[in-house]
Amino acid sequence: MSARLTLLLLCDPSELPSLFLAALAAADFQLLFAQHVEHATSILSSLIVDAILIGLGSALGAAELKRAAPRTPTILLSSESRALDAQGGIDSVCRADLKDEVVARAVAVFFRQSLLLGRPQKNALLPREKRDRIASGARQQVAI
Repeated sequence: MSARLTLLLLCDPSELPSLFLAALAAADFQLLFAQHVEHATSILSSLIVDAILIGLGSALGAAELKRAAPRTPTILLSSESRALDAQGGIDSVCRADLKDEVVARAVAVFFRQSLLLGRPQKNALLPREKRDRIASGARQQVAI
């Protein structure tokens, strides 16, 4: 796999099916757990994470986490089919049966692909001329 992505999970670890956690690990995610919003906010103050996954029981803390990491995607995990009230700070809702092995693996791969597509490319923030110089240097090395 390519780059390792980091997920912050705000929930009680026993709230998530072990199949889903195994699928996330197999998709090469580094998993960080926080059971309380304060702990999650503390983690976000010292580390950059690629996404925040929130268990249904912790949804009320989403707005506070969004203030701490405004550009980080925040996804609410729910296995319930009932309509959820709109929660501030939630970018997306993943409603899936995460106890099903095939579904758990598909969701993990989908998360990975989605997060990789949204990640800035390595030299994207460099001025254009510097990017061009780096690219021409790479072409010269390949030509040799």
